[in-house]
This record gives sequence, C-alpha cells and structure tokens, in this order.
Amino acid sequence: MCLEVLVKIKSDFPLSLPYIYLAEEDVAKLGFLPNIDTNGLICTFDRITSIPNPKEPEQLVEVCVRKAKSIIEDGLSSDDLEKYDREFLAYWESKYPDETDVDTQVLSLISEAGNLPNWVVYVLLRQPIGRIHAFLYSDPLQFQVIASYLGRQNIAYREIPTFYLGQLKDLCPPFCLRNGDVVDITESMGLSNEFRDYLKSEPPLPVVTFSRIVDGRNLILGWHHDPVELRSRRRGKKIVKIPKALSPRQYPRLLASQNRSRLVRRFSPQVFTCDRLALC
Repeated sequence: MCLEVLVKIKSDFPLSLPYIYLAEEDVAKLGFLPNIDTNGLICTFDRITSIPNPKEPEQLVEVCVRKAKSIIEDGLSSDDLEKYDREFLAYWESKYPDETDVDTQVLSLISEAGNLPNWVVYVLLRQPIGRIHAFLYSDPLQFQVIASYLGRQNIAYREIPTFYLGQLKDLCPPFCLRNGDVVDITESMGLSNEFRDYLKSEPPLPVVTFSRIVDGRNLILGWHHDPVELRSRRRGKKIVKIPKALSPRQYPRLLASQNRSRLVRRFSPQVFTCDRLALC
C-alpha cells in the first residue's frame, strides 16, 4: 500500500514540531484510524512536553514522519475496538465534513460512577442558562433541585424521554452518523421495532442516548434527529429540494429511504460535579 503524508512546518520551525498529515484521499480510503483526526492530522508527539532540537531540523522531520508511519501501521494491523477508547471523546466531538459542530452545551446530572442508568431524560430549556441549553438525568431526584431553580427563575423547559440504547460497545469512528446509520444500529441491537414505536409516540424531539464506559467512566452521549424531510419542487426547468418540517406524528418518516442520508446532531454532555457547582 502506498500512502502520502504531508509535512507542514510553521514559521518558528525548528523550535516547534512539524505537523504530519495523511493525505485527504488516503484518510477516506483507510477510514478513521486511532490517533488521526478528521483532517488527517497524525498525533505524533505531545507538543507540550516534547522539546525539539533546533540544531538538527532534518532529523526532527524524519523522526516525526517515522512516528506517523508507525501510527498508521499500528492502526491498520489491529482490529481491536478498545484502541479507540482512550480517545473516544475526542473522536466523538470531532467535526466531520458537512456537519455542524457537536453540541457540548448539555449538562449531564448522571454520575459517571456506579451502575449504568436504565433510562435517560433530555430536558430542553426555552432559554439557556449561560451556555447550557439542555440537561440529562436518569433519576427524578437528580433533577429536582434544578427544576426548583428553573421555577424560581421562570425558565420554561420540556422533558423529553430519550430512546436509550444502553451500552454501545461496538460503535467506532467515523461518527458522522446519518438516519440510515441509526436504522442499522437499532437493527443490529434488535431494537428497530422499539425505535419505530418511540418515534410514533411523538416526542417533542427525537433524541437517542447511549452509554460508553471509558477508563472506568460511564459516559452518556447521544444525538437528536433533525425532524425535517426534503420535498421536491420544480422551479422553471430545475427540480430543487426544499426542507419541510415534520410534525411529531410524522416522525416515522425519518426512517424512510429519502431521509436516510440526513445527518443527526450529536451532543457530548459536560458532567455536573461539586467542582462545577462551586464555580457557579
């Protein structure tokens, strides 16, 4: 296999490390390997702790290229899904082509220690509190204090039951999920009928959540589906696609073939802790 890497150096080189990229076409060909981001940047050495030798710039480039080659070879030679776990959040929060940024303005009240939840509720605020516009909880007592505060501040909100998948062990990059990918995930888990029933229940917003254990932490992540379908309309000699909002009773249309390619909006919650409470 012949691969191309690109070496990018900044104006302060050789006082700083060069950046090594895998060519765009090779990123698409190989998929998303560990330690390579969505732009093809290969994470060779820690830029904070690594001190380059400015007297040997050629050797500095060679060492970084060899390290990049080793990372690519290791990624191709291993089929172990655990290789993604250490940097799972980094992969999950990466922005892929055509996507909007991953939503990190959600606050989770669910502890990262202990047992996994049996269900998860998504609370959507009518107006944000600072940067936070939504909460997650799995125990009514977890949300009681927050609900009391929202009531005193006259902040309206909606509690939306999510379709909770439980622990999703086999999910690996790329994470640019589309409606069709979600159909495949629910079918592989034997939950396709339950997911369709969830959509038929007309939630205010279709939200899917799942658990992922990373380094002993019980992470709760998820996405919501954009409840919009595209309809065709003729304009002169052209046929254009026009967005049309779906009503809740039409949510099962999200699973239709014409909507399979629509991207979902992923979110990566921040976890509510005593430290965060003290900072507030």
